[in-house]
Amino acid sequence: MSLLKARRAFRALKGIIRLQALIRGHLVRRQAVATLCCMYGIVKLQALVRGQIIRKSDVGFEIHEKCNLLKLQVIISKSVFSLYIIIYLSCFL
Repeated sequence: MSLLKARRAFRALKGIIRLQALIRGHLVRRQAVATLCCMYGIVKLQALVRGQIIRKSDVGFEIHEKCNLLKLQVIISKSVFSLYIIIYLSCFL
C-alpha cells in the first residue's frame, strides 16, 4: 500500500517538476525576446548616429554628391532611352 502511495507522490512530483520547467522555459524565452528587442534598438540607434556623423563629415558630403550625380545620370539615360523608343515607334505609325 505504501508503495502505491509513493508511486502516486512520485508521479505528482514529476508533474510539478515538468510544470516548473515549462514555466521557467517560458520565462527564459520571454527574457531572451526582450533582450533581443533592446539590442535591436541599440543597433538601430547606433546606425542612425553613425549615419548622421557621416553625413555631416566632408567625406559623407562627397559621397552624397556622387550619389546625386549617379542618380541624375540614371534618370537622364532612362529619359533618353524612352525618347529613342518614342522616336522609333513613331516611325512605324
